[in-house]
Amino acid sequence: MKLVPDARNWWTWASTWVFAVLAALMPAWQALPPEVQEMIPEAWRPYLVSVLAVTGIVLRVTKRGPV
Repeated sequence: MKLVPDARNWWTWASTWVFAVLAALMPAWQALPPEVQEMIPEAWRPYLVSVLAVTGIVLRVTKRGPV
């Protein structure tokens, strides 16, 4: 396995932050009180994860300048 040339800067990549949010989403959601969970309609919940995942993919494959 080879790393990308700028692997040392992984923490500056927007996609890394999006995927970190995805990884923390479920434990954080379960820790929220039910009153707060009800603020987001149940029908929207599955789509939030999908939107975050697609955002991470788009950010990962697009070329951006220095952050």
